Amino acid sequence: GLALFALSCVLSLLFSRARADSLRVLVIFFTGFLFCYLTAFNFDRRDALRTLLGFLYVSLLLVCCAAIAQRAFHLISVNSSYTDTRINAGVPARVYGTLDNPANLSGFIQLFLPLSAAYAISADRSWKRAALSLGLLIPLLAMVMTYARAGWVSVLLAACILVYFSEKKVIPLLVLAGILCIPLLPQSILIRLGTIGNSIDSSTAHRLALWKGVLLMLKDYGLGGIGLGPDTFELLYPDYAQLGAKTGAYHSQMLYMELLLELGLLGFLSFLWTMLRSEEHTSEL
Repeated sequence: GLALFALSCVLSLLFSRARADSLRVLVIFFTGFLFCYLTAFNFDRRDALRTLLGFLYVSLLLVCCAAIAQRAFHLISVNSSYTDTRINAGVPARVYGTLDNPANLSGFIQLFLPLSAAYAISADRSWKRAALSLGLLIPLLAMVMTYARAGWVSVLLAACILVYFSEKKVIPLLVLAGILCIPLLPQSILIRLGTIGNSIDSSTAHRLALWKGVLLMLKDYGLGGIGLGPDTFELLYPDYAQLGAKTGAYHSQMLYMELLLELGLLGFLSFLWTMLRSEEHTSEL
């Protein structure tokens, strides 16, 4: 699956309108491919995999501690480019830690929190499981402070999946506890949750209009793709931009839509195949 995905990335150069930028991104991709190969080759045993997860756990905590420190020491201020201040009054500055943007930090936590949770609950002693699980409160707190709505939903879904495979009986209790906790949430979180799907919110409105334009692009380029990188997207998107969206954009702001648009059907399907095969291999370990 990974080899086919890598091949689709190379073939995408044939369809790119900005081949130099696509080649630049392809080099970055192949760095990731090499890392995946070395990881699979060197961490093919359970103890080796736990060592890798331990390093990921520590890195997650360090980045999230930096994010919490931003709020604790007032190192950041409200940024209108991150939050629509018209309908998010009372929402404090969004933390980003070492990752430049709250959305980037949210994505980082989404990727590594489930892996860190698996590391914590698979420890060989009960006191280790308790201590490591308690440490996960740090990235959870940092996730709250990002005020990334999609991140909150993603972490919630990941938690449900983890509980489903470990202890299905607990799910109804967790759902009930979540509902009962809603009135206890801080007002800033309730305000942020209330803007989910609100077309008045500039971020939501931009995304909806952007996706309409991208869907039109997929009709023309969905089979072969437009090639890797932001330059080719920026070049083609203005011809498809819809009313209410910025005419200048560098990506679709949705991973799977971006994969299909940049790499076409082959790249999209090979990526999904790679993810499914990786899940099967991990479950065997």
